[in-house]
Amino acid sequence: MEDGKLVENIKNNACSDSFNELKERHSGICYDTFAKYSKVMSDVGYEKSDINTDKDIVIFKAAKSFEPNKGVKFGTWLCNQMRYFCLNYINKNKKFRSIELTKEQQYPSFLGSFQVEERASKAMSKIKQMEDPRVFKVFQMRYFNSKPSEKKWKNIANSLGVSNQTALNIHKRGIDFLKKNLTEIE
Repeated sequence: MEDGKLVENIKNNACSDSFNELKERHSGICYDTFAKYSKVMSDVGYEKSDINTDKDIVIFKAAKSFEPNKGVKFGTWLCNQMRYFCLNYINKNKKFRSIELTKEQQYPSFLGSFQVEERASKAMSKIKQMEDPRVFKVFQMRYFNSKPSEKKWKNIANSLGVSNQTALNIHKRGIDFLKKNLTEIE
């Protein structure tokens, strides 16, 4: 029997045999779609053991909401519904992820902020040694400017007389340089 007929039986007759047939045919699509998001979903608290129950619920809801006259195959509709399920779960739960902080992170000391300032000063002196003086200017405007509006890439680019993308590329060059010379800064 075609997917459209099975969906029709589920909608009109609440036919469990049709649902089981649809579930058997399309479980693979659900598992494949879930696999793409499983790592992120696990990170925000999703139990992988719940996938079988949730898969059945998604298939049932997809069958109830499917409209064959729209020109979309049920498999495509179901795949999108499973993707929406995963993305909605991630978006709803990413805010509630718990983060454990060490004692030093919970109560930053004056010494810690002093060390950060000292390392930033060393990093800026390293950047000043680069051949392109614009790198230093980009970093200075981006990280050591008290006016938030001046930190925008558009304003930095205008100040240098270059495009936004060029300002970003200059910044990336500085970041790459710092990564190579990071051991000397710490």
